[in-house]
Amino acid sequence: MRLGAAAICSFLLLGCGLEDVDYTGKTCAPEAPCPSGYRCTGGVCARRGPDDPDCDPLIAPSNFRVGWTTPSTIRWEWDADPNRTVDQFQGYTITVAESEDALASGEGAVEFTLDQNPELGTYVLLYTNGGDLVQASITDGHLDSRTYFGRLTALDSAGCPFVSETLTALTRPKSVVDPIVLFSEIPRPGATSETLALGDDPGGAASGEAYYEWVASCDAPDTQCWQNLRLEGLAIAPSEIPLNEADFEGSAFLEMRVATNNAADLYWASVALVLDGCEAVDECLYAIEPYTFRADGAYRTLQLPLRALGYGKPPLTYQVLATRGIAGFWVGGWWSVGSWVRVDEVVIRW
Repeated sequence: MRLGAAAICSFLLLGCGLEDVDYTGKTCAPEAPCPSGYRCTGGVCARRGPDDPDCDPLIAPSNFRVGWTTPSTIRWEWDADPNRTVDQFQGYTITVAESEDALASGEGAVEFTLDQNPELGTYVLLYTNGGDLVQASITDGHLDSRTYFGRLTALDSAGCPFVSETLTALTRPKSVVDPIVLFSEIPRPGATSETLALGDDPGGAASGEAYYEWVASCDAPDTQCWQNLRLEGLAIAPSEIPLNEADFEGSAFLEMRVATNNAADLYWASVALVLDGCEAVDECLYAIEPYTFRADGAYRTLQLPLRALGYGKPPLTYQVLATRGIAGFWVGGWWSVGSWVRVDEVVIRW
């Protein structure tokens, strides 16, 4: 005698039903949610754990990863869903701790929100004509040669959280060799700028007494304008750049201290190293864009790996740097009339 599937289930009392189907990994979306007992995260269904919120977040970034590290900074990156909108978003938080237990408990952990990194408070960068998704942020103030644990939390407009997996990031060792100095206290011979001038506020320097400053001025009736604050003519020859290729690929970074009291935070700024021996500036311009600056008047230490500098061209290589030498640097942004920008202690370390 042959029994049908339904009869077999009934006879064996196996309780066959939807609850026996494993939906893990099934594609999902707000308009196509997961069944009960599952939550939609990163576009796929996952079994809901005892500590998971009873909601499916609209904002669920994917591919959370470590972009790079320096002795005191970590760049975290992720992929944001271009199909989500600003009105569905509430905010990002990056939580960093020196142990997984501290990250879980919150004791000793540091939370980076829009208060520290303004870009974490918006789904797309502000004042940039729209369309530029926030997909990275740099946490700073870390100790060198330490392993840090980090996670990304995203809240949607209803307060439903998405929590990423926990990642580890190892900060680089502290530099023990003399840096290449682009500016520190005394300008290099031949240094020139059409915008930056030595500041005269006794307390205006990040360290020491000397610093560069620009007070923003724009053509009327504009109340803000883009300006690249360029220091040029440094003429640092390749023979004055003692790092080798291994140093370049492993640990070399551009460091500078920048402060501004701009009327608003800068969501799209540019930080660049300018090499020597080019007919056009763009040919020798190696930048990181976008870079976000807090406009709180306090100095922030930027540490940018040389191998990460590029934007609009292949990243800088050791061979190019060792052939060209260094002409200068710049900091570009949308500055408000009357605000000041200060730049100090610009060096290359490894």
